Amino acid sequence: MDKVLPYLILVLFLALAVGAFFVIRFFDKKRVKRHKSLKVEDKPKLSLNIPYLNSQEVKFLSAFQNALPADFVAFPRVPMGNVVKPNGSMIMFNEIKDQVLDVCVFMKKNMQPVLIVDLVSSDSALKKLDDNLVRSLNAVNLPILSIHAQPEYNKVELLNKFLDQLDPIYMAQLRKNLK
Repeated sequence: MDKVLPYLILVLFLALAVGAFFVIRFFDKKRVKRHKSLKVEDKPKLSLNIPYLNSQEVKFLSAFQNALPADFVAFPRVPMGNVVKPNGSMIMFNEIKDQVLDVCVFMKKNMQPVLIVDLVSSDSALKKLDDNLVRSLNAVNLPILSIHAQPEYNKVELLNKFLDQLDPIYMAQLRKNLK
């Protein structure tokens, strides 16, 4: 009896594992079948997201883009998941990937992000960046420039704020290339 008991436990364990496998497979097939049975409409019921940017964002983006050196381009409402990628644990990435950055500045030649602009206003339309976003951007060495929404923007002031946020070594290389 002592020799049979371990084999009996092994057989029982294998039977449970095989049974669990088939139950999971059955429910998975049922889920896939239900998903395939959903019909896609010939003409989806959608509408354009107008306005894409509010008037404060449009004024800022226009002034900021005009203030930037020609080697840079600014894009509004960039999802964080398009700027960073996971490097290890997915916990923080999953927490931030769908959050949207107000403005992201890229180098034109290789589309590398170089700066994030956090456009903040006193009303609830434009909020400060989430703490997890700030920590994540700091982890990948992307500087954050906070700008308070204003009715008008000074082009030279915006350019100086932008240049002040960039790394001095990077700025020296940029100045060398501009000459």
